Amino acid sequence: MKFLASIWLTLILLTIAAALLLYSRMVDETVSGKLIAMPLVGLCLNLMVAIVYNRKLRTQGGLLVFHLALAAVAGLAAFGQLSAVIASIELTEGSEFDPNQITVMNGSLNRDTLHRIRFIQGPFSINYKPGMTRRETYSTVKIQGPDGKWDEQIVGDHYPLIINGYRFYTTSNKGFATLLSYTDKAGQISTGSVHFPGYPLNEAVQANSWTAPDTAKTVALWLELSAPIYTEDAQWQFSVPKDASLVVTVDDVRTTLLPGQVMPIGGGTLRYGELRAWMGYGIYYNPAMSWILAASLVAVCGLGWHCFLKIRSTPWDAAQYSLKSSLENPLNR
Repeated sequence: MKFLASIWLTLILLTIAAALLLYSRMVDETVSGKLIAMPLVGLCLNLMVAIVYNRKLRTQGGLLVFHLALAAVAGLAAFGQLSAVIASIELTEGSEFDPNQITVMNGSLNRDTLHRIRFIQGPFSINYKPGMTRRETYSTVKIQGPDGKWDEQIVGDHYPLIINGYRFYTTSNKGFATLLSYTDKAGQISTGSVHFPGYPLNEAVQANSWTAPDTAKTVALWLELSAPIYTEDAQWQFSVPKDASLVVTVDDVRTTLLPGQVMPIGGGTLRYGELRAWMGYGIYYNPAMSWILAASLVAVCGLGWHCFLKIRSTPWDAAQYSLKSSLENPLNR
């Protein structure tokens, strides 16, 4: 009991938690929520045992409230790590959010309510300063309200789309997507988009591959831009070029398509519809955040209560007399 209530154990657990968080920031890698939750659960247990073991913490109201609130903060933070969602997704302009397309890191306790979210990605604009410095991002999304109507909302790096507690932020990850339609031998049409690597970071490698649904043929795609859409030494805005052509390679045979053109593949046909843009989003969800804030405010109030009682317990006239005698007696200087 004495060890579990020890302040040294508190310091050790705080150091471990801080080291894990610092490591995740330094290497830009998300540490498992289970791993971070372990020292936080230990802190919660440490504080609760300290309250039971230390009579002073139980008999002084301010200290009791402070330590109970700190234990709640540690426990809620552990719960948040086990239930949080950190995810990312790339959405093509004009497409609807599909939770099956996300790259997600779910907490162990998360019930995954992403499938209830509905919105459509609209057009977006990104401003750049000279020197390729990305500035404001304005992404338009359409959200379906309770009345069935679709309302528009602007999303950015610092003003997220919030649905069911999930927060969607735009990122620097964006690029071009080609809209393709494939008609197989039976006349069935499949339509979808193929994303090219982020632009302008990967300007020189705007390539991807695609496989026809009813064949084993791998189709190599190359986006051919007539000229860069940016100027490094001037302000510019991200936009979709109108004259981009699509180079399709099948069985070492190259074919260049313009929007609206069709080419045969096996027993079917491939149509290059148009070029669109895609936007990358970061998705975050932590149901414990508001409760952590509330518990933190209670902890501050408890500590303030304790400090106020400590100051009030010393008479003001006694403090003034002590200061006066110290100034008048040279031996006390």
